[in-house]
Amino acid sequence: MSRRAGLGMRLQLVKAGVPWDTAFGLDHAWAFGLTVAMGEAEGDSYDWEALRWRERKKR
Repeated sequence: MSRRAGLGMRLQLVKAGVPWDTAFGLDHAWAFGLTVAMGEAEGDSYDWEALRWRERKKR
């Protein structure tokens, strides 16, 4: 795994208010799970079969 793997995820966590040390100290699975949970709380939807975010419906 490269050093940059998950960088965007961790930056999203920091943007959401997770302390820098905490966001970058989480293992990949925890960081991924938190990112998905926070995205879904904001109204996004993650497709677990395709392993990608679903497109948002236009409002």
